[in-house]
Amino acid sequence: MVSVGRIKGSAPRETGARMLITADACDGTIGGGNLEFTATHRARALLAAAPDRPESIETYGLGPDMNQCCGGAVTLRYERFSASAPDWLQRLAAEPQRPAVLISAPNAGKPEKTLIRSQGDLQTLRYPALQQTAAWQLERLSAAAGTAVPEIDWVDIDGLEYWIESFRYDPPRLFLFGAGHVGRATAPILNTLPFETCWIDSRPEMFPAADYPHVNAVVSAEPLSLIADAPPDAYYLVMTHSHELDEELCHAVLQKGNFRWLGLIGSNSKRRRFVSRLRKRGIDDALVERLTCPIGLAGIGGKQPATIALSVCAQLVQLLQSPNDIQRDAEQQ
Repeated sequence: MVSVGRIKGSAPRETGARMLITADACDGTIGGGNLEFTATHRARALLAAAPDRPESIETYGLGPDMNQCCGGAVTLRYERFSASAPDWLQRLAAEPQRPAVLISAPNAGKPEKTLIRSQGDLQTLRYPALQQTAAWQLERLSAAAGTAVPEIDWVDIDGLEYWIESFRYDPPRLFLFGAGHVGRATAPILNTLPFETCWIDSRPEMFPAADYPHVNAVVSAEPLSLIADAPPDAYYLVMTHSHELDEELCHAVLQKGNFRWLGLIGSNSKRRRFVSRLRKRGIDDALVERLTCPIGLAGIGGKQPATIALSVCAQLVQLLQSPNDIQRDAEQQ
C-alpha cells in the first residue's frame, strides 16, 4: 500500500490518498503521472525483495526527480501486507463508521500500529503529545457527520516520526428517484463519488444490468416511505417519469425538513409551478426556497442525459466541499 504523506507545494493528490499494488495489478491512485509510475515500480521491487523491512518512507521532488510541473515535493509511505489482514485492519474494517485513530512510526525498526477508538485506549500511548493529538482527532471525528477520511497528521518524538491517521467512513446518503435516461446516466457517475446512493424506481426493467457497488437499486411502488425512513442531512435528487410523483417527493422531503440538499430536474417554469403548489400545501417559504431547480452548474448547457448527469454530479461535489477546500484547490491549480 502506497500512501501520500507530507506535501510541500502542490501535488497531484492530497495527503491520505492511497493505492494498492500487487505484482500484477493496481487499485486506487496517488495522482498518476511519473510519480505513480515510479511508485508502482518501487512497490513491486519491494514486493520482490525479502520482507525484512515491511515499511519505508521516501520523498520525491516532483520537479527535479519526476519531471512533473506540479513543482512540489511528496513523501510516500510503502507498507507491505501479507495474505492475512493484521488485527488493526480487521478491527477497522469491522466497524467502518466508528471513528478511529491509528498511531504508527513508519521509520522505526519494526513499526507497530495502535488503534485508538475510545478515551481509554489513549492510555496505551506512551507519549503525552501522541495522546493529545489522538484525543483531538477522535473528538473531531466523533462530532463530524457524513465524512469519508483518512486524514494524516504527524508528531516528531525522540527522532521518530509518528503518523496519526484518522478514519471514519460515513459517506453522505443520496436518494436518486428515477431510472429514466438521465437517471441511468447519473448513477454510474455517482458510483465513483463519495456518496452511498439509494436509486429508486417502480419499474424493475428500467435498471441496467451493470452492478454499481455504491449505488443500491431499489424497486419500490411506495418511494415516499423511503424518505420517511431516510437519515437526517441526506441529499435528494428527483427526476422521475411523472411530474405528479416529482411533486409528491419534493413535498415529502420539504415536509421532513432535515435534509442537506434537494434537487429537482426541470426548467424555471417547472420550478415556479412547484413553488406555488408547495406553498399552497403549507410548506414554509424558507423551506421552499431550498428547492434547487433547475439542477446542475451554471454555465453548463445542453439537454443530453450525459451532459445533465455530469453537470448535477459536479454540483454535488461542490456541495461536499467547504469554502476552505474550494479556496485551497483554486490556489493549487
